[in-house]
Amino acid sequence: MIRDRIVVGIHDESTRRKLLQVRDLSLAKAVDICKASEAAGRQLKEMSATDHVQALHSSKRSGARGRGRDCDKSKNYPPVFCGYELTRDGALL
Repeated sequence: MIRDRIVVGIHDESTRRKLLQVRDLSLAKAVDICKASEAAGRQLKEMSATDHVQALHSSKRSGARGRGRDCDKSKNYPPVFCGYELTRDGALL
């Protein structure tokens, strides 16, 4: 009786559908499914919150393919490697 009232009273349609799909639904199973659905909803809300995301800052670092090395404007490094922009004629700014 209580189990049926839980199924009918659930506002979340996807949770109600899960409850209706279980063949031998007991009160304990219904409570477990509802708790799991609530926990998943809270976790999704936390993951989508933008105030917890920290901004990434770019930094020059030495590593593979010469990234982050000091650029000499007299050499014609591609901008990917030294961070300078190219003019239309291909010269470094």
